Amino acid sequence: MKIAITVGSKYVKALNENGNTVIFPSVVAAKTKEGFLKGFSKSKSTQYSIAIWPANNAAQLKEYYVGSSAINYIESKGDDVTSTIKDIEIIITTIVSILGNNEPVDLILGLSYDFYKLNNIIIKSSLHELDMVSSIEGTTGTKKIKIKSILVFPSVAGLYYGNLLNEDGSLKDDKNINYTMGCIF
Repeated sequence: MKIAITVGSKYVKALNENGNTVIFPSVVAAKTKEGFLKGFSKSKSTQYSIAIWPANNAAQLKEYYVGSSAINYIESKGDDVTSTIKDIEIIITTIVSILGNNEPVDLILGLSYDFYKLNNIIIKSSLHELDMVSSIEGTTGTKKIKIKSILVFPSVAGLYYGNLLNEDGSLKDDKNINYTMGCIF
């Protein structure tokens, strides 16, 4: 299964090889015992509650709010919204749970330029070792999350290649290769 994900500073956008998409705020909050979220709705497409555990150790289960539900939870506690490398792993696990089909994933990951510059090697290493099982509240069953291959690049590179290449990787127009293109970030 191929999945492409862009993790921006505000939103996460993803697409799988079948054309299915998902978009939600790029925010994660760990669930706590006292952390019941008022107003959580399983029917809202940007609110997720996910349980994640290593494939070989269900005793290490951890639960998180992802997307709008994480924002609501964090704000209800009076905390600030922040992002970490661990959050990226949880966001990717959530997306693969939604868009994946239990097959190992070929992942293309676009990160905001500053986050990419500081963390791309660490993220690539941690995701390449990802072997988890997940369950999203409101859905049936579990999903296996395993990354087979990963390509990490700054999100602005997608803009560049999107203007130069067709979906099959061929050049859209030979004359485009000589044009200067700028990206503001």
